Amino acid sequence: MADVYRSAEKVVVWLGPKGNGSDLALAAMTTTASKLQVDWYHYTIRPASEDTDFSWLDTENPLPFDDETYRSIAFLLERPWFERLWIWQEVFLAADRAEILLDIQPDYSKSVPDVFRDVMLRSIFQRLNANILSCCEVTAEPIILPSWVPDWASPRRCIEIWEPRACWNSFPHAKYDGDGILTMTGVCVTRITGSCDILPAGSLELSLMEQPPDLWILYTALKKVLSFLQANSPLYLEQNAETACRTICCNLFSDRFEPLNENVLDFPKTMTRFLRLADSTEEVSDDFLRECEWFLLDFYNFAAGRAFIVTHREGLIGLTPEACRENDCIVILLGCQSPMVLRPTNDGSFLVVGECYIQGLVDGEALLGPLPSNWRLASRFDEETKTWWKMFEDHDQGVWQVEDPRLGPLPKGWYEVEHPEQHLYAKFRDETKDAATIFDPRMLPSSLCERGVELQDFNLV
Repeated sequence: MADVYRSAEKVVVWLGPKGNGSDLALAAMTTTASKLQVDWYHYTIRPASEDTDFSWLDTENPLPFDDETYRSIAFLLERPWFERLWIWQEVFLAADRAEILLDIQPDYSKSVPDVFRDVMLRSIFQRLNANILSCCEVTAEPIILPSWVPDWASPRRCIEIWEPRACWNSFPHAKYDGDGILTMTGVCVTRITGSCDILPAGSLELSLMEQPPDLWILYTALKKVLSFLQANSPLYLEQNAETACRTICCNLFSDRFEPLNENVLDFPKTMTRFLRLADSTEEVSDDFLRECEWFLLDFYNFAAGRAFIVTHREGLIGLTPEACRENDCIVILLGCQSPMVLRPTNDGSFLVVGECYIQGLVDGEALLGPLPSNWRLASRFDEETKTWWKMFEDHDQGVWQVEDPRLGPLPKGWYEVEHPEQHLYAKFRDETKDAATIFDPRMLPSSLCERGVELQDFNLV
């Protein structure tokens, strides 16, 4: 069957009879595909033609469809065909880039857990990308998969964290011997000392289009978080209100973009409203809550299914899976951009609890230290590619650059390669090899150890 799909001139997929606006959904998808070209290797989006309007490229800007269209798309994606594992075979093997996409080879003798595990291992060892670990979410259900293998048969309990760069430009340093244990190198930054559930994961099942959350419920949930923070660190809000505000929304604010992105929250305005919401002596009205609606909805999106935590390391707070426990570790794994919550077991191994957001750890701080005070990291818009790229600005000099100012000289035998888009990202080459790489050799375990980073191996089960 694999050869049939791979050799087919055309593959037609039957999704079932028309219904629930399926024509509208397919038309919207066709329109979107005609506007955008996705580079899955660099995770970038480019215009499909010179006529593509900029708004289609902004991942923070809603697509120009009405509520009826969005509902029709949701109905379409809920059809049984999308729940079948072998859609990988029917579609991807028939595509030009099928073998590049994780080199998936269908094998009907394998169980679903085995297929999920193989996809995970191919991502890490072939594509040198461990970001897929962020899809792992521990649950109370019986465990049929290693904790480091995502259960793609179940819906996610939390939305993904917005563009973390915790491991910066490193690749996975991992080992798998076929025994169910995946060993990965990283650094344990701190441990959880207390947590507070915010909104149940089931909240995500409510459609914001059909049933907007009650703003008073969201305000009450926010007050619960702030009361918890106050009880665990009485002076925290007084001294670190900005950190608390940025953490609650995973730092998705306009000042993280250049130029300012009007499709996300304005930080100064949000900060002013946050301080008023946090003030226990301030009376809050319906009108003011409506003024804070955008902020509260962002809080709702990031908080549902998560817990607010404080850690052993002073000043570090964050959002973690609601299944977290006291003494769980906050870990940065090489090749995985999201900080991860790992749970120590009695035999010295670790369970993967899930990804988390910790303000002060999502921009490579655990491996490289904090940015110098005159530097900032932001997503800068490039007119040629019509894409936002992570770059560094020296705001004293008004200069932007690709290279992280925290990095020193390249290791001996390495050099940077010139290429057409070097103003957007760097490539490097080992002088003993022909191929260039996008991974920075200064992020290799040996280089990080020379910087004093206390790396260790984590046996994930």
